[in-house]
Amino acid sequence: MITEVVRYSSTATAPILVNGGLANGALTHADRSFVFVDANDLDGIDYVRTAVDDKNNVNVEHDVTVDKAGTLFLLIDNRVGDGIATDPPTIGSGIMDWADTAGFVQTGYTVGVFNPGDSSTVTMTAFALDLAGAGMTTLYPQADGTSRLTYLIAAIPAGWNLPPSVMGVPASAQVEPGGTLEIDATITDYGEDTSTTVL
Repeated sequence: MITEVVRYSSTATAPILVNGGLANGALTHADRSFVFVDANDLDGIDYVRTAVDDKNNVNVEHDVTVDKAGTLFLLIDNRVGDGIATDPPTIGSGIMDWADTAGFVQTGYTVGVFNPGDSSTVTMTAFALDLAGAGMTTLYPQADGTSRLTYLIAAIPAGWNLPPSVMGVPASAQVEPGGTLEIDATITDYGEDTSTTVL
């Protein structure tokens, strides 16, 4: 689906387009030996290896061209915006405002990025933007500190049926007998135009 990526205002390693290559063990970034672990539901989709050295570049831009309708994803380091690795990143309010303005919305999809140098793993959360057809989308700087990984770019064509994305469901919950438990969950479905039911 992604046919071209052109980067501007950077001297770091050029981005690398990998069609259908997002998978456990695949390299994540163009200038590091980091690899995907826990590719989860995004396994097998197109992605772009960006440069980690662009993480704090306030001028970098990526022009991403797709050849059909579908969904464009930004995979963003969970630490962006608030420094908290265990929660999804916080965009908007001065951090990656452009993604918020463009209409990227948080999903429940995540990937893990493993650093073999120190055996650490960083979780990245996918933000999605639906694309009505072929065309070019400009992505702007992340620029939120040197400790973060640069966002990755990925995409699926319309009709690619990812499992539904669920957000807001706690891993566990406890309530007193006779009490009430309310869970405010959000369920979204990308790909096939089918109804989503919830149990």
